[in-house]
Amino acid sequence: MTISKVGRPSISESEVPSHIFEGLLHKSRGATWADSATAVGIKYQTLRMWVNENEEARKFYKEAVQERQEKIQDRLDNAYSILIDEAPTIAKELLKTIKSDKIKSYTKSELFSNYFRIIERGWTDKKMAQQLHETREKIFQLENGRPLELTESPFDN
Repeated sequence: MTISKVGRPSISESEVPSHIFEGLLHKSRGATWADSATAVGIKYQTLRMWVNENEEARKFYKEAVQERQEKIQDRLDNAYSILIDEAPTIAKELLKTIKSDKIKSYTKSELFSNYFRIIERGWTDKKMAQQLHETREKIFQLENGRPLELTESPFDN
Protein backbone atom coordinates (compact mmCIF):
# COMPACT_ATOMS: atom_id res chain seq x y z
CA MET A 1 0.00 0.00 0.00
CA THR A 2 1.44 3.37 -1.03
CA ILE A 3 0.71 6.61 0.70
CA SER A 4 0.21 9.55 -1.57
CA LYS A 5 0.78 13.08 -0.39
CA VAL A 6 -2.08 15.47 -0.52
CA GLY A 7 -1.61 19.16 -1.20
CA ARG A 8 1.17 21.27 -2.57
CA PRO A 9 4.68 19.75 -2.97
CA SER A 10 7.36 21.04 -0.62
CA ILE A 11 9.88 23.67 -1.73
CA SER A 12 12.62 21.07 -1.92
CA GLU A 13 10.55 18.99 -4.36
CA SER A 14 9.24 21.88 -6.49
CA GLU A 15 10.54 23.44 -9.64
CA VAL A 16 11.84 26.93 -9.01
CA PRO A 17 9.41 29.59 -10.26
CA SER A 18 10.78 32.36 -12.44
CA HIS A 19 10.08 35.08 -9.85
CA ILE A 20 12.29 33.21 -7.34
CA PHE A 21 15.12 33.13 -9.89
CA GLU A 22 14.61 36.86 -10.42
CA GLY A 23 14.70 37.52 -6.67
CA LEU A 24 17.89 35.48 -6.31
CA LEU A 25 19.41 37.41 -9.18
CA HIS A 26 18.68 40.68 -7.32
CA LYS A 27 20.29 39.24 -4.20
CA SER A 28 23.36 38.01 -6.09
CA ARG A 29 23.87 41.54 -7.42
CA GLY A 30 24.20 42.94 -3.92
CA ALA A 31 20.66 43.75 -2.84
CA THR A 32 19.49 42.78 0.63
CA TRP A 33 17.26 39.75 1.12
CA ALA A 34 14.36 42.07 1.93
CA ASP A 35 14.88 44.29 -1.12
CA SER A 36 15.33 41.27 -3.40
CA ALA A 37 12.12 39.69 -2.15
CA THR A 38 10.17 42.94 -2.34
CA ALA A 39 11.27 43.39 -5.95
CA VAL A 40 9.46 40.16 -6.88
CA GLY A 41 6.52 40.55 -4.49
CA ILE A 42 7.31 37.98 -1.80
CA LYS A 43 8.56 37.93 1.79
CA TYR A 44 12.30 37.67 2.34
CA GLN A 45 11.78 34.56 4.47
CA THR A 46 10.24 32.82 1.45
CA LEU A 47 13.18 33.72 -0.75
CA ARG A 48 15.63 32.43 1.86
CA MET A 49 13.63 29.21 2.23
CA TRP A 50 14.03 28.55 -1.49
CA VAL A 51 17.81 28.91 -1.21
CA ASN A 52 17.98 26.80 1.93
CA GLU A 53 15.62 24.01 0.85
CA ASN A 54 15.81 23.76 -2.94
CA GLU A 55 19.00 22.45 -4.55
CA GLU A 56 18.31 24.09 -7.92
CA ALA A 57 17.70 27.51 -6.33
CA ARG A 58 20.80 27.17 -4.14
CA LYS A 59 22.95 26.23 -7.16
CA PHE A 60 21.55 29.13 -9.23
CA TYR A 61 22.25 31.60 -6.41
CA LYS A 62 25.81 30.34 -5.80
CA GLU A 63 26.62 30.51 -9.51
CA ALA A 64 25.16 34.02 -9.83
CA VAL A 65 27.18 35.22 -6.82
CA GLN A 66 30.35 33.63 -8.21
CA GLU A 67 29.77 35.23 -11.62
CA ARG A 68 29.31 38.65 -9.99
CA GLN A 69 32.47 38.22 -7.90
CA GLU A 70 34.45 37.27 -11.01
CA LYS A 71 33.19 40.39 -12.84
CA ILE A 72 34.14 42.56 -9.87
CA GLN A 73 37.59 40.98 -9.68
CA ASP A 74 38.11 41.50 -13.42
CA ARG A 75 37.23 45.18 -13.05
CA LEU A 76 39.53 45.57 -10.05
CA ASP A 77 42.35 43.85 -11.94
CA ASN A 78 41.79 46.18 -14.88
CA ALA A 79 41.77 49.28 -12.66
CA TYR A 80 44.90 48.10 -10.84
CA SER A 81 46.63 47.53 -14.16
CA ILE A 82 45.81 51.08 -15.27
CA LEU A 83 47.15 52.49 -12.00
CA ILE A 84 50.34 50.43 -12.23
CA ASP A 85 50.93 51.59 -15.81
CA GLU A 86 50.76 55.21 -14.62
CA ALA A 87 52.92 54.69 -11.49
CA PRO A 88 56.21 55.99 -13.01
CA THR A 89 54.53 59.21 -14.18
CA ILE A 90 52.87 59.73 -10.82
CA ALA A 91 56.13 59.00 -8.98
CA LYS A 92 57.92 61.66 -11.05
CA GLU A 93 55.15 64.17 -10.29
CA LEU A 94 55.34 63.36 -6.59
CA LEU A 95 59.09 63.95 -6.53
CA LYS A 96 58.74 67.16 -8.54
CA THR A 97 56.13 68.41 -6.05
CA ILE A 98 58.26 67.45 -3.04
CA LYS A 99 61.26 69.31 -4.50
CA SER A 100 59.27 72.39 -5.46
CA ASP A 101 59.98 75.64 -3.57
CA LYS A 102 56.37 76.74 -4.12
CA ILE A 103 54.94 74.05 -1.83
CA LYS A 104 54.45 74.92 1.85
CA SER A 105 56.39 72.92 4.44
CA TYR A 106 53.24 71.49 6.09
CA THR A 107 52.17 70.11 2.70
CA LYS A 108 55.64 68.73 2.07
CA SER A 109 55.59 66.84 5.37
CA GLU A 110 52.46 64.99 4.22
CA LEU A 111 54.09 64.29 0.86
CA PHE A 112 57.23 62.97 2.59
CA SER A 113 55.09 60.73 4.74
CA ASN A 114 53.27 59.37 1.69
CA TYR A 115 56.56 58.94 -0.18
CA PHE A 116 58.13 56.84 2.57
CA ARG A 117 54.92 54.85 3.06
CA ILE A 118 54.99 53.93 -0.63
CA ILE A 119 58.66 52.91 -0.44
CA GLU A 120 58.08 50.85 2.71
CA ARG A 121 55.02 49.17 1.26
CA GLY A 122 56.90 48.17 -1.87
CA TRP A 123 59.79 46.76 0.15
CA THR A 124 57.43 44.89 2.50
CA ASP A 125 55.40 43.44 -0.38
CA LYS A 126 58.58 42.27 -2.11
CA LYS A 127 59.89 40.65 1.08
CA MET A 128 56.53 38.94 1.76
CA ALA A 129 56.37 37.61 -1.79
CA GLN A 130 59.89 36.22 -1.44
CA GLN A 131 59.03 34.50 1.86
CA LEU A 132 55.81 33.13 0.40
CA HIS A 133 57.74 31.69 -2.54
CA GLU A 134 60.24 30.04 -0.19
CA THR A 135 57.43 28.61 1.93
CA ARG A 136 55.72 27.20 -1.15
CA GLU A 137 58.98 25.55 -2.21
CA LYS A 138 59.36 23.95 1.22
CA ILE A 139 55.77 22.69 1.17
CA PHE A 140 56.34 21.28 -2.32
CA GLN A 141 59.46 19.47 -1.09
CA LEU A 142 57.57 18.03 1.88
CA GLU A 143 54.66 16.88 -0.26
CA ASN A 144 56.98 15.15 -2.72
CA GLY A 145 59.02 13.36 -0.08
CA ARG A 146 62.24 15.26 -0.64
CA PRO A 147 64.45 16.10 2.34
CA LEU A 148 63.83 19.58 3.66
CA GLU A 149 66.71 21.90 4.45
CA LEU A 150 65.85 24.20 7.32
CA THR A 151 68.85 26.53 7.39
CA GLU A 152 67.15 29.64 8.75
CA SER A 153 63.96 30.64 10.44
CA PRO A 154 61.45 32.70 8.44
CA PHE A 155 61.26 34.95 11.52
CA ASP A 156 64.98 35.85 11.59
CA ASN A 157 64.67 38.91 9.39
